[in-house]
Amino acid sequence: MQLTGFEKIIFVVSLVLNANFLLFALFLFLKKAVNHYANKILACGLVVLVIINTLLSLYNTSFYYHFPQFVSVHLPFLFVLVLPLYFYYKAILKHDFKFEKSHLLHFILPFIIFIYTYFRQYSKPVAFKIDFLQYHLYDRHYFFSLLVYLQVLFYVILIYLEYRQLNIKLNPESADDCKFR
Repeated sequence: MQLTGFEKIIFVVSLVLNANFLLFALFLFLKKAVNHYANKILACGLVVLVIINTLLSLYNTSFYYHFPQFVSVHLPFLFVLVLPLYFYYKAILKHDFKFEKSHLLHFILPFIIFIYTYFRQYSKPVAFKIDFLQYHLYDRHYFFSLLVYLQVLFYVILIYLEYRQLNIKLNPESADDCKFR
């Protein structure tokens, strides 16, 4: 599969963006700030974004036709992308926030999805994988996109509820203003 001129430009722009994201993630890891823990969490989110962007950029190349067993590798990263943002907001809202064992529960769904999709795809013959790449790839991506959007909505609501709870603790007199109307 030969890349067209436009696809080459998109691929190069994607690589440049990935390099910038990685440099910014390195800056966040090394920068000593008041909320250094939150910066580390945000840097992890940027690294996950680079992984997803790199794996999705490979769809424009012939990589997945030569290695069709890797076609589903990016799926768990899509579900993990929201988690660093959630933990980043928790670290910003609560300055004493630390990652605990109970937070690992948030990573169970991406792990289960990875096990299911990857090994289900891996067990198929190569001819099926190539046929899937050519004709049925977008059907599954629409389904997983919907799941990712639902996950984002869930975590946005969760962040709002935690913010509201923290706001009520800090300003008890404003509790009446925070109620749903």
